[in-house]
Amino acid sequence: METLQQFYSFNIKKNFWENTQAKKKYSNKHHLIKKLKKIQKIKDLSVHSDTIKELCEEENPLYNLSSLRSNILRPFQKKLQQASVLEVGCECGPISRYLGETAKKVISIEENYDCAEIAAIRCKDLPNVSIVVDSIQSFPETFEPFDVITLIEKTPDLQSSQINISKTISKLKALLKPGGLFICAFENTFGLKYLAGVANKYSKTPWKNIIKNFEENFLPISRHNIYSELQKNNFSSINQFIPIPNYALPSILLYPLGIQTDRSIFKKASLFDLRKPPYDELSFFNLGEAWENIEKAGMLTELADSICFTAVSESAKEVESVWDKNILASNYGYPLSKEFSKEMFIKISTDNTIYVERTYLYPKEQKSASNITHSLENEPYFYGTSLFEKIRKVLVKPGWTEEEITETLKPWYTYLLKYKEKDSNLISGSLIDLNPFNTIFDEKNNLNPIDQEWSLKEKISLEALLLRNLTSTLHL
Repeated sequence: METLQQFYSFNIKKNFWENTQAKKKYSNKHHLIKKLKKIQKIKDLSVHSDTIKELCEEENPLYNLSSLRSNILRPFQKKLQQASVLEVGCECGPISRYLGETAKKVISIEENYDCAEIAAIRCKDLPNVSIVVDSIQSFPETFEPFDVITLIEKTPDLQSSQINISKTISKLKALLKPGGLFICAFENTFGLKYLAGVANKYSKTPWKNIIKNFEENFLPISRHNIYSELQKNNFSSINQFIPIPNYALPSILLYPLGIQTDRSIFKKASLFDLRKPPYDELSFFNLGEAWENIEKAGMLTELADSICFTAVSESAKEVESVWDKNILASNYGYPLSKEFSKEMFIKISTDNTIYVERTYLYPKEQKSASNITHSLENEPYFYGTSLFEKIRKVLVKPGWTEEEITETLKPWYTYLLKYKEKDSNLISGSLIDLNPFNTIFDEKNNLNPIDQEWSLKEKISLEALLLRNLTSTLHL
């Protein structure tokens, strides 16, 4: 606090620190700010608040508050627990909230006055979090150094010039303690979806950032350029993660070991299929079908829609304890109620056996339900092709027929029939989660159910099960 008091004034009414001499920046999205300020009336402000989850669904897409935002930092929870953290660009505070619930001390910088106000509300019950209205450019260089610094891209400002990026990374390194951890994540200018014609969220125009005539000193955001900047600033132990589908709302994280593991034992491309894209992301070719060839070409790290790097300010030894080194990937699924929020790890043993571990994020929140149950179990990793992938390969082919779809679905349907009652059309409710995503065919074309978390206590009609799982699979 004493350090903050040397540079800033505390606004008691707004509950944040500010530079009273600086010009205030406000958001031009007044309708969005009005919606976001609804959190003033919310009592549970936690990361997985059910009330905030409902607000996000009601005012879709309020990604500014989503629990998915914090997933990008979950691999580093062990490091964060006793750390002092500087968060650069906190927006409306979804990651600030996670840091406040996890880290020892957090200072979150946000230059937009409206966003800082909302972030301060989101973190008002966390005494270890301080929201500061300022830009990183004017943040005091003599500030007490931090254990961890996060730079999760939030505006197009960092894309405006290479000099800006260089200066920002250089300044942040100076604010890190020796052995401190730097975590950065950006939208990849040359991400596959942008090459396929999906409009950038800032420019709103397909290919604009790819074909734009940039100034000579500008280098677009790419894996090569960010990696080079980290090297220029003498960071060590540089590692890349791939957040899926993107850095802003990641439900899956591909770890460095997962990126390096041979595709003959671990299929990475299938992970890019597990998140349904927003309906406004229309592309000129099927992105899901393209990822498999991109993996074969060894270009996942270059063409991922978002890039994330970790780096250590000095000692390479410090990074060894940050995350478990046998993790290939983690999956958090869709945002669910707090009691169902989970963490799934795909891990590899020393003998190259891959397996899946699942755990609840909030085990004490578990409640007994009358008709539906949710359970998490560890299981082997099944290498193969999902039924969803098989369906997609048919649908992307010109001139596909209903007969081809029927033939593709037949093994799945035949498997379900084994559990149907002889004298009725009822089937066990334990199969409710056996959808095409959770059906893997191995090299011998054997059907392997995976990820069977949900179960109904009562029986269900076969037609209802088929309708539920096919409509959700085909995004109808």
